[in-house]
This record gives sequence, C-alpha cells and structure tokens, in this order.
Amino acid sequence: GKTSSTLDKVDKQGAGQVVLVGLPNAGKTSIVAHFTKAQVEPTDYPFATFKPTSGMMRFENIQIQLVDMPPVSPEHTEYWVFNIIRNTDLVLLVVDLSRPAPEEQVLELTSLIEEKRLLLTGDRNTESPDLSTAVKPTYLVAAKFDAPNAESGLASLQKEYGDDFPILPFSVQSGHNAEALPNKLFEALNILRIYTKAPGKQPDRDQPYTLPIGSTVFEVAETVHRDFSENLRFARIWGANKYDGQQVKQDHVVSDEDVIELH
Repeated sequence: GKTSSTLDKVDKQGAGQVVLVGLPNAGKTSIVAHFTKAQVEPTDYPFATFKPTSGMMRFENIQIQLVDMPPVSPEHTEYWVFNIIRNTDLVLLVVDLSRPAPEEQVLELTSLIEEKRLLLTGDRNTESPDLSTAVKPTYLVAAKFDAPNAESGLASLQKEYGDDFPILPFSVQSGHNAEALPNKLFEALNILRIYTKAPGKQPDRDQPYTLPIGSTVFEVAETVHRDFSENLRFARIWGANKYDGQQVKQDHVVSDEDVIELH
C-alpha cells in the first residue's frame, strides 16, 4: 500500500526500517527495486530519486521496510534526508564497487553525515559523544560486485573499514548474496520474533511479534495487549533450548522464535 510520508519522516512499517544512503548512482534504487515491489525507476543520471520511496522486503515470515532516498552528496543533499536518517532503525550504506577506491565513498558519506550530528556505527555499544548526536546502527553493502575490479575494491574497503562496519559484497546483476542480504539486515536490526498461542492451540507462525533483543516476557505481553501485561500471572514458553511448556516469570528474557502462552 501507499506509505503516507512527509518529506521529513517516513512512517515505519513492518519489523524494522532500513534507510539506504549513498552517493549519486551508487545503486540504492536497484537494490530497493530488487527486494521490494516498490515502483522505483532506476535511472542513470544523478539526483533522479527526488522523494523517499519505501517498499517491503521479505525475510522468512516478516517484512523489513527499505527506504530509498535522494543521494547524499557534497554538491547538494536535500535537507530532509538527514531527518529521515535520524529517525530510522538502521542505515544501509551503499558503496559502488565499479568505481576506483570505494573506501573514499565511505569517508565522504560519513563526513557529510557527521556534520549533521549523526554518528554511523557498526558496533551497537557505541556511546553518543554528546547529547545532540544520534548514534545510528549501520550496515555496509558493497554493491555492483559484478564490476571488473570489484574484488580489489572490496579488499581495500575491508582493509579501511572492516573494523568499523559489517560489509557485504552484493550484486543485483549476478544475484551474489541476494539470499544473504535480508538475513543480514534482520541480524543488524537487533530484533527477535515471538509467537503467541492460546492454551491448547497451535501458535500462528505467519504473524510474529517483533521486539528488541533482550526483551522479557512482560514486554511481550505489553506488545500483545496492555491489559495482558497488567494482569499477567505467568507464562509458558516453548523454544529451542527450553523445556516444552516450561513456566517462566515476567522477567524471563525471550529468544528468537520462542512460543509464548500468556496466563
């Protein structure tokens, strides 16, 4: 469906929002078009994408929202692009391996973004240097891995920035890592999926609740319904490394794909 968005904000949908950030012609639009049904026409001239466009990318049984934006560029960046970066769950830096010295693209992008008090980080434990700076979890995609000198570009990118960001080489053309990317973004979003069930019934595995990693049974109950959390007595849990139907307290920390029965 249509996303209602002002230019400053794209309403979040799905399990998490990922904003694609890159220099002109880095290949962002092709990535969004490849993974979503969003009607974005990739064009070969700079500044073609004028407004944010979002589409939903499937990972197993959830949808992750990808947001394509105009390029970040030293010549001109739309003022509202930085607001959208500030509000997102995850930044996807898109670097073009068909150009020499792709690591310079990362330096250029991070410099422009840091001027706007946004700190991009591959490590979730990074502290904000001051109150006005927002720390944004970031994943780096090295696009156009099918280009002639992509291997050496990737090597220099990893040498320069491999300690700062997770880096995934990717090609829309050859399909290289097309299967892996949704999985990697799910991991980078730092979320887990929970299924709930009624006593004696099977859980609905098509509609998981998504919560931050580290969430408790109480927080699951709150997500399901505020009344549940207020009246929660105990829960039973089924999961990979638990007893089936084990009774747990409200402060029990849940894992990805646990099944929970709230009492």
